Amino acid sequence: MKQLARPLILACAAALTALPALADLPQRKGYIPATEQHQAIIDCQYERGLRGAPKIQATYVAYPWGGDSVLRILPHGSVGAADAAWINACADARLGRASAPVQVRRVKKSKGVCPSYASVLYGGTAYCVGK
Repeated sequence: MKQLARPLILACAAALTALPALADLPQRKGYIPATEQHQAIIDCQYERGLRGAPKIQATYVAYPWGGDSVLRILPHGSVGAADAAWINACADARLGRASAPVQVRRVKKSKGVCPSYASVLYGGTAYCVGK
């Protein structure tokens, strides 16, 4: 056990001394850190005259390889849907990236627990009889 501990300690010590050098590595072109994205959203929210804590969603974009997380503000509290779209466009302009179009998802509402396409046994627990 002692024979394993010494090389392991030396390897950890070497890795810890190399950490400051790793922090100065160049970033990939187009990479925007999450802290800068968050600050741009906050600045645009205050520029719009809206106060309060923002509700922010992070979306991971997988392409290109090793993609980035994109932060967007969501409608919540004093921030309406139109305000959220304006704030996101403002933040994109500040960060120098193309603004993504706002997509609204429509959800089909069903009457009660059973949707129209449900079989007799729905979800393993609900019985849908007499549609």
